[in-house]
Amino acid sequence: MGSFDACGVCNGDGPSFLQFVDIVVQLDSTFNETYSNWEVFVTSTDSIFALVCAIEGCTDPAALTFNPEANVSVPELCEFNACGGVSTISYQGVVYPVLEVGNNCWFGTNLRALNYLNGDPIPHVQNNSLWTQQISGARSYPNGDPLLVADYGMLYNGYVVKDDRGVCPVEWHVSTDNDWDSLVSSNGGNTNAASSLKSSPSDLPSWNGTNSSGFSGLPAGSRLNYNGEYHIFGTFGNWWTSTLGTTNLFARSMGSTHSNVYKFESHTELGFSIRCVKD
Repeated sequence: MGSFDACGVCNGDGPSFLQFVDIVVQLDSTFNETYSNWEVFVTSTDSIFALVCAIEGCTDPAALTFNPEANVSVPELCEFNACGGVSTISYQGVVYPVLEVGNNCWFGTNLRALNYLNGDPIPHVQNNSLWTQQISGARSYPNGDPLLVADYGMLYNGYVVKDDRGVCPVEWHVSTDNDWDSLVSSNGGNTNAASSLKSSPSDLPSWNGTNSSGFSGLPAGSRLNYNGEYHIFGTFGNWWTSTLGTTNLFARSMGSTHSNVYKFESHTELGFSIRCVKD
């Protein structure tokens, strides 16, 4: 028959993991007659170690499974939320908040990228007539006002979403229809989710939701495909998905006067907001 050692191991050798405990500093002093004071100096230092029981576990404080008692790191035991334990990401000179919502990691604000992922510029088209003639990617300011970009992001036509060069960071993508399904489902379903997803009256900028999700949706409006004019800024937010419907990309919409999240196919030439989601 065997017996358990101090670490709880049958017939084990007891504590065998060498762990740092402390540093001991030896001091001495001498009297300085010139300045009439005592001067203290270090004569020696020593490190103290102890044999302790090895405790395997996740030693990353950012992990959901972090074990503060573990002294042997086992990375495969670390589990992170969808955002990998980070709260921001820097992309093209802009720092975006990121948040876990709907089992995915989302940008916490609308995209403001000026370039595709490979560095090619996304043309900024200001003229209304030219906007309606675009057959490739283009961007514009929300409501035509550059001062709104920092809070509301850019408006992009659907060609930007379809472009193989990509517009979101590496290991991120333009939100898909499935991403939105998960987002909406986890916030009360199509008829109620908008309230949780819209910014609240106490947020800056504000809207009329509760923002209990942290999504911070804002009414950046849209840019129309047939005359290039800006539309419904301040009352509706519209977001592209990268999912193709019968003929066009799906999009999602939220408005000031309801708590629904609407799903619809939209003309590629329209200008909507974009949210990025982690792969």
